[in-house]
Amino acid sequence: MEGELLSLSAAFCWALGASIYKRSLSNVSPLTLNLFRSSSAAMFIFLMLFPLQRLNHLSKLSLSLAGLICFTSLVTWGLGDTLYFLGLKLIGVGKTVPMAYSYPLFMLPISILLLGEPLTIQIAVGTICVVVGVWMIMGEAREGIRSLGSSKLGVAASLGAAACWAFGVAYFKMILAYFDPVLLSFLRLIFLTPFLGIMSLMSSRSRLCIKQLSKLDIGLMALGGVIAIGIGDTIYLVGLDMTQANIAAPLGSTTPLFSTALALILLKERLSSKTMAAALIITIGIVLLNIGTWPTAP
Repeated sequence: MEGELLSLSAAFCWALGASIYKRSLSNVSPLTLNLFRSSSAAMFIFLMLFPLQRLNHLSKLSLSLAGLICFTSLVTWGLGDTLYFLGLKLIGVGKTVPMAYSYPLFMLPISILLLGEPLTIQIAVGTICVVVGVWMIMGEAREGIRSLGSSKLGVAASLGAAACWAFGVAYFKMILAYFDPVLLSFLRLIFLTPFLGIMSLMSSRSRLCIKQLSKLDIGLMALGGVIAIGIGDTIYLVGLDMTQANIAAPLGSTTPLFSTALALILLKERLSSKTMAAALIITIGIVLLNIGTWPTAP
């Protein structure tokens, strides 16, 4: 029971992080947010490596493996998360999170072609649910935002984040066959943070944004990073270790439901019944997609 509760708690942490990010995005750029929240999460996870005794796994890190981790981290969390924050800023949490968390839809062809995983009825039905839910939210985004340009860009950014995350899941799944997951979580941030810092220095908008940051802005970005990445990712791994993967994965995929509730309660976003129904349909689809990847009994 503890593992199941930890998996649900991780989904809540990811959703809460999205709400905190949305508040901080009123004053900062997506690139700046990604830099500060990644830095805070890296420090948090680094402090956890010592009591968990994971640093001894560094001996398994080869040059080729480090290069693969670096490249995958830049695509997944450098580009993917920046697109995710852009979607949050343009069309809100209630619409961005369900679309971004539809990444299992993009995982479908990758898992079949790259990982050689079978296609099941659960995966087929789950894919249909995700497509329908995304279509519903895309319609809502166009209707509910005055700027049509912002609406299209927000939808494109959210779906772009989903595609980047799917790429990362596929490649990190292969890396985890040889490497410790907690240390991998730390190393991806170590590779990512300097890149984000360089990009921020190259962007005049980001430089200006950093100079104008208040203590509240920095605190919100750090808090979101610690909650979503530091705590959320870590307790999910602990929960996964305490229970079966075919229980933890669907529970961890309930993030869109938590984000919809938090968008209503904390951010006072105006979400129609169509948007909330779409979030539910996408969540059902994600759960089915996770079920469809479970190994069958011999």
